[in-house]
Amino acid sequence: MHTEAKRIECRVFGKVQGVFYRTYACQKGRARGLVGKTENLPDGSVLVAAEGSEEELRMFIGELSAGPASAEVLSIDVSWRETTDEFSDFSVQ
Repeated sequence: MHTEAKRIECRVFGKVQGVFYRTYACQKGRARGLVGKTENLPDGSVLVAAEGSEEELRMFIGELSAGPASAEVLSIDVSWRETTDEFSDFSVQ
C-alpha cells in the first residue's frame, strides 16, 4: 500500500450471519479495489477489515450499511486505523 492508504475495522450488527453478508462485503470491497477480510464473530456480528483509499473506504462503509437484500443491518461501529499491509486480496474467513 502507498502512504495515502487507510484502514477501517467495522463491526456490523443485525441480521448479518447466514444471509451472504460476508460474500456481499467481499464482492463490494474487491469492486472498489480494496483489500481485506470479513468474518463472522461468535456474538452474531460480522467483522470487516479493509484497506485502500479513504474515498473508496467511505463509499464501502455506505455499502456495508445497506447490505444485501437478505440482511438487516442495524448498526456499524467503524474504527479508522493505520494500515498493516497484511492483505493481498479481499477474503471471506
